[in-house]
Amino acid sequence: MPTPASDDAFAEVKAKVDLVKIVQEHLRLTRRNKDFVGLCPFHEEDTPSFTVHPQTQTWYCFGCQRHGDVFTFVELIEKTDKRGALQTLAERAGVELKKLSPEQKERSDSRKRLLTMLKLSAQFYEYVLWSSPAGEPGRRLLESRMVSEETARRFQLGYAPAGRGFAEYLRAKKKSLQDAQEAGLMRRDGTDFFAERLVIPIRDERSQPLAFTAITVRADEQRKYINSP
Repeated sequence: MPTPASDDAFAEVKAKVDLVKIVQEHLRLTRRNKDFVGLCPFHEEDTPSFTVHPQTQTWYCFGCQRHGDVFTFVELIEKTDKRGALQTLAERAGVELKKLSPEQKERSDSRKRLLTMLKLSAQFYEYVLWSSPAGEPGRRLLESRMVSEETARRFQLGYAPAGRGFAEYLRAKKKSLQDAQEAGLMRRDGTDFFAERLVIPIRDERSQPLAFTAITVRADEQRKYINSP
């Protein structure tokens, strides 16, 4: 969680940079009334759908639905995190940042690990749904709900198999099971929290998975829906 000091730093930097100028360094913008439009740098398109609003210093893409402010844009375009975007823009604006305390750095590092774990799990669930025999119950559920594969892939729906499939996957990749527990993906006994459920990622404005909601494929399961703890 941002501290008052870090909130001040974000506000100071944001007041000294112009989103339009930052975006123009990466793509060509054309004025349209009070706004600017261009081809979105985050997905392929032939017709400009990326819009910058100078008055609010925000941007939105009608094609991929990504949106945000100058920090979000730099995060995505530079493939960094919020702190990295702040540092980049602070150097540009001539704003000196205070160093993170050990406690702040630990919280920041922990958050990065959990976000990485959530992204990895979304990829695992999606793979199981479409490329593994274990994903058949999930595919049947989608078919019964008349959800096409194209739509399901667009939202990166996935399937969590029974047992300890995700734990085994993490062990094979030498990833931390403790991080998976803290992210709400695994129970203490190693079983998958979302076992035998179709999982739907809940994302932030950068499309980073933050949590999941999941629906059971079993008729005898009383809890039809569950969410990340």
